[in-house]
Amino acid sequence: MRARAVWGGMVASTAVLIIGWQLGTAGAQPTTEPRSMGATAPAHRYDGSAASGDSASAPPAQRSRSFTGSVSSTPYGDVQVKITVRAGSLADVTPLHLTDRNQRSVSISNRAEPILRSEVLSAQSSHVHAVSGATYTSEGYLSSLQSALDESGL
Repeated sequence: MRARAVWGGMVASTAVLIIGWQLGTAGAQPTTEPRSMGATAPAHRYDGSAASGDSASAPPAQRSRSFTGSVSSTPYGDVQVKITVRAGSLADVTPLHLTDRNQRSVSISNRAEPILRSEVLSAQSSHVHAVSGATYTSEGYLSSLQSALDESGL
């Protein structure tokens, strides 16, 4: 009986992770950078690169610029995001690192990230509500986002 309960728990956990991963990437824009949970980049970096599909000959107002937010530490791990600015507005937010202290924090981050991304892009600001049940992830995400916005001048 115990083996059946352990097996059922593993199957259920796997299903939750797969569904959360699918939900986390459903609204994501194609990118040339991996969405690795362990990848980090230097804080406050302006890489000036054109986004995928943008040409170097595009008018300056249509070129994309990327800004990396500072690393925000939470009790469940670090959070860092990168923003893409196009034509003077926030075009995209990409997580470079989300909380990863344990499997539960990874699951919570994977659930919260697409919600935060959608809200931030709609508001064009870091002034959005935290995701219920993901307070630390939300605070870290929005803190890193604000530092990237400050760097970009938005």
